[in-house]
Order: sequence, then C-alpha cells, then structure tokens
Amino acid sequence: MAGLQRFRSKPWMFQVTIIMTLRAWSLLDPSK
Repeated sequence: MAGLQRFRSKPWMFQVTIIMTLRAWSLLDPSK
C-alpha cells in the first residue's frame, strides 16, 4: 500500500483525508 507509506511520512495528510471524507459524507447524507 503506497498510500500508507505516504501517510507515514506526512501524518497530517491522514487527518485531512478523514476530514474531507466526513465532510463528503455529511453532504451526501440526506438525513441532515
């Protein structure tokens, strides 16, 4: 997994990815 190596060298990218994913979920969630 090349992605995991990239996250290991840049830990903040992992947090940014999670935040963007949660934001996308909240936009796609019709219940909100």
